[in-house]
Amino acid sequence: AMASRSPADHLPPPHSRVTPEGPAAWRSGWRWAVLGSFSYLSASNAFMCMDFSDDYGLNERLLRSGEADVALLYSLFLLSVVPVMPLAAWGVVRHHWSTVAFANALNVAGGWLRYLAVVRSSYALAVLSSLVCG
Repeated sequence: AMASRSPADHLPPPHSRVTPEGPAAWRSGWRWAVLGSFSYLSASNAFMCMDFSDDYGLNERLLRSGEADVALLYSLFLLSVVPVMPLAAWGVVRHHWSTVAFANALNVAGGWLRYLAVVRSSYALAVLSSLVCG
């Protein structure tokens, strides 16, 4: 017959738990790299979310659009977060660094799309940048 097993047999090994005695990567400088990367992601995302909404008159002239169109850029940014958030949460739990790196890459791509939108006076590129950054 099989030996009875305790509930503790199903726990991950002690070296894989996040404790001060946990993995060496946690005790090393990697935790600061993770914090820095996530902080950059949060700050750049917040900047991308707000940069078209600070001066409607200027953005209307630059993008050759109306006030409602400029306001829509902010709304599209927020609405694009809703369907992607569950996937992003899953990715952070399962793939850690690669998910944060992908999100940072999207912010950089969205920033370049914003730049091109202003240079080319393209409202379509501004819409695309809002969707990519969101």
